[in-house]
Amino acid sequence: MAEKLALEDIMIALIDIGNSRTKYCFYENEIRGTINYIPTNLLSELCFEKILNKVNRIVVASVGHEEISSKLALHCSKANIDYYSVKSEKTKNGVTSAYTKPEKLGVDRWLTLLASAKLYPNKNILIIDAGTATTIDLLDVTGKHLGGWILAGINTLLTSLIKSTNKVQVDTENNIANIKFGTDTTENVNNACWAATMGIIQQAVTEAKNIDVEIDRIILTGGHAEDIENLLEDPCIRIDDLIFYGLEIYTHPA
Repeated sequence: MAEKLALEDIMIALIDIGNSRTKYCFYENEIRGTINYIPTNLLSELCFEKILNKVNRIVVASVGHEEISSKLALHCSKANIDYYSVKSEKTKNGVTSAYTKPEKLGVDRWLTLLASAKLYPNKNILIIDAGTATTIDLLDVTGKHLGGWILAGINTLLTSLIKSTNKVQVDTENNIANIKFGTDTTENVNNACWAATMGIIQQAVTEAKNIDVEIDRIILTGGHAEDIENLLEDPCIRIDDLIFYGLEIYTHPA
């Protein structure tokens, strides 16, 4: 059984089940391997068997996919694989959640908080995770989460407007990161989605100053991180695998 193996003999799968895609990698001898991607809607028992055939333990974070998580847990039970599902907590590794009900904080956000504190201890950090939703979180030098915002992601903003209107005709194939004034409807809608996203980031910097927090690091992650990095005037660092630094903390759960 996995729990009787020596630490160096254990292969751990780190899995992030996201809204649209699932990312996973293998962690062995304190070394994390290459991150792989698969559309979340393609996850199945056959997929689990193929991917996890050499794994002894799984550490998983899932955002709102209880059915998939249950199937994964059942597979692990049948295959004698240790299964650990990360849940948001009030405090861990010196990081304290701002939520009065910490379990309500999205586990992806919780993991990026832990990861940011791990990578940049004793810093005021603004974390932007730009995916299906764009989330913004502020972490201070003491490890205290000061709260954040959730905005619809770029593609979600775009598609929601199209679905909610009859006369707005938009070419969704040309979703280029741009905040200039548009000269046709497609540019008007597309560029406004980017402008709204960049605007909330700038407002977050201002709000941090309003509560006397001088930001030391702006960390970008998520599918649109590179585009935001190219548009953002403030110094920032892009860490595409940020959530996996958080998952690593749970590789040896108490």
